[in-house]
Amino acid sequence: MHAAFIDSFTNSTCDVFKTMFACELTRGAWQTKVSAVPAYEVSGVVGILGRAEGTVVVSLTRETAMLVAESFLGERPGSIDDSVIDSVGELANMIAGGAKARLGDWGLTIGLPTVLRGKNQIVIFPAKATPIAIPFDSDWGLLSVEVGLIY
Repeated sequence: MHAAFIDSFTNSTCDVFKTMFACELTRGAWQTKVSAVPAYEVSGVVGILGRAEGTVVVSLTRETAMLVAESFLGERPGSIDDSVIDSVGELANMIAGGAKARLGDWGLTIGLPTVLRGKNQIVIFPAKATPIAIPFDSDWGLLSVEVGLIY
């Protein structure tokens, strides 16, 4: 995958967490994604079109998703409810939007986010894409940004 894509999604994710949540992320080494199952239980999925096309997945542990929702809402939800789903969708939208802005020359558009919850959900990346997973750790828990694009 083009280094500009990896850097754009990495920087966007770190910026969103720092600006919106005052939460610093530590990035792990990215790796080729071999499974269609997102890394964690709650995942925001955003489609991308333009000179590059594909899918972005922002996958969070249950606890990380709850903390994101708590930050947006000002109170902790009791479960993975609609407010958590909406919060994860907004987070995925913000990360994809930040990467899109950094990749202005690519003429990208992003779709509306869809949120998956539960174990063993499947995300289909474009057939010719080789998706990568960019893992992050933080005081809020683990997350992964998974990107599969063709260009």
